[in-house]
Amino acid sequence: MSYTINRMFNDSTSDDIDARTQSALADHGFGILTEIDVKATMKKKLDVEMPSYVVAANTSGVTVADVGLLLGAQTAGALMSNPIWGKLGDGAGKLRMLQTVAVIRILPPLMVLALLAFDAGLWAYMALFMVIGAMMNGVTIGYLGYLMEISPDDRRPAYSAYFNALASPAALALSR
Repeated sequence: MSYTINRMFNDSTSDDIDARTQSALADHGFGILTEIDVKATMKKKLDVEMPSYVVAANTSGVTVADVGLLLGAQTAGALMSNPIWGKLGDGAGKLRMLQTVAVIRILPPLMVLALLAFDAGLWAYMALFMVIGAMMNGVTIGYLGYLMEISPDDRRPAYSAYFNALASPAALALSR
């Protein structure tokens, strides 16, 4: 039983497929919020020619469908962890939550070593990506929550603005 939908477009360019996808999304009231040109970024920063992230993954034995499943697992891990992080942060505090996340950050490298040692399949890697999604979500919620927890009530809006003003350029600089 297959868990993915695979399509091959042999007579189309990636630009044609991109235009068709955007048109289909628009027909149903959806649109593209952001685009990251991995090919241009890799060329500019590392002087590396690369067709795209997915094609590069495909050449390593991971199919496009597998990448979709792994990214879906990461998103599912983030979504499913929200109630856990909320309960932990509200009950024990955001600092305890960040300490818990710090311990969980040890798991993905250990899991990778175990998965490689046992020649694990896709399902095991999906579990790994779920842990990564939960961990990343915990970091985000923890840092923002801790900032609000330690901020004086009358300064919270300013602290939040400072955090966003500093974090956004840093995120953009790392993506360039």
